[in-house]
Amino acid sequence: MNPLFACSRCFKRYPFEEIFTSSNEDSSSNQFCGDCRNATTKLKCNYCRTEFTQTGKSSSSICIKCSENIKLYGKPSACSLCSIMAAFKTDKCQRCLSSMSKYGPPVKCEICQQTCAFNRNDLRIDGKLHCWLCKLSYKRALAKAKKNDEKHRDRAKKRPVDDSVKTSSTMKLSNQSSSNRSRDLTKTANLSDIPEKMSKTSSSSNSVVAPSHHSSDHVVAVTQLREQIATLQKKLAQKDNILLQKDKEITEWKGKHFTIETEMRNKMTEQKKLYETKIDILNKKIQTQQVQIAQLSKTTKRSTKESVKEREKDNSSGTDSPNAN
Repeated sequence: MNPLFACSRCFKRYPFEEIFTSSNEDSSSNQFCGDCRNATTKLKCNYCRTEFTQTGKSSSSICIKCSENIKLYGKPSACSLCSIMAAFKTDKCQRCLSSMSKYGPPVKCEICQQTCAFNRNDLRIDGKLHCWLCKLSYKRALAKAKKNDEKHRDRAKKRPVDDSVKTSSTMKLSNQSSSNRSRDLTKTANLSDIPEKMSKTSSSSNSVVAPSHHSSDHVVAVTQLREQIATLQKKLAQKDNILLQKDKEITEWKGKHFTIETEMRNKMTEQKKLYETKIDILNKKIQTQQVQIAQLSKTTKRSTKESVKEREKDNSSGTDSPNAN
C-alpha cells in the first residue's frame, strides 16, 4: 500500500503524486491537493523554484528564505547537483544538503539522467526514481490531465440532458398538431431517431476519447520530459561549445607564450654572443695597448740615456779646451 498524505487545507488524504508542497510568507511549508493548490494565489521563487502563497501586499517573486539568504550571503550560485540557482553558502543548495543528510549521497535520476535524485523507496513514481524538478513536472502533467478529464466528463454529462430537452420539444409538437397526425408522427419518429443517433455518437465518442484521456497524462509527461531533455541537450551543446572555445583560446595563448619564450631565448643568446665578442675585442685592444706602452717606455728610456751621454760628452769637451791653451 502506498502511503497517503493529508492536504493542509481540506485535510483529505491523497497519494504522493497528487500532493504539492508550497511555502507561505511566514516561511512555513504546506501540502496542498490539486484543487486547493489552484484555489490559492501562488508564486514560484526565482531562485529555489519552490511555490509559495502570497498573502501580503509584497509583489516580489522571491520567497522569504531566499530573500534572507540574499541579505546574508549575497546572490546565489548554481547548485552542483540539481543546477538550481539556490546555492548560497556552499556549492550545494539547502534542499540537496538536507536530503543528503537524510537519505545519503545522490543517485542518478531515471528521467533527466542527472545525479540529483535521492533513494527514497516510499516516494518512487511508477517504480522510478525522480529528482525534485522531474517530480514537479510529473505532478503538473497529472494535474493537467485530471483537469482535462473533468472537463470531458462534464461535457459527457451535459449531452444526455440536451437529448432529453430535444425529445420533450418533439413530443410537444406532436401533441399540438391535430390535423396532420401522420406527418407529425413521421416527424416525431425522425426526431426521435436523432437523439438515439446522438446518444450513439456520444457513446462512441466517449469510448474513443476515454483511452485518450487515460493516456493523456502519460503523453503530457512524456512531452514535458522530452522538452526537458531537449533543453538539457541544448545546454550541454552550449557548454561544449564554450569549452571548445576556451580550449582554442588556451592553445592560442600557449602558442603565443611559446613563441615569445623562444624569441626571448634567441635574443638572450645573441646578446650573450655579442657581449662575449665585445669583451674579446676589448681584451685584445688592452693587450695591444699594453705592448705599445711597454715599447714606448723602452724607447723613452733609451732616448733619455743617449741624451744623458751626449750631455756628458759635451761637458767633458768644454772643460778640456782651456787647459790645452
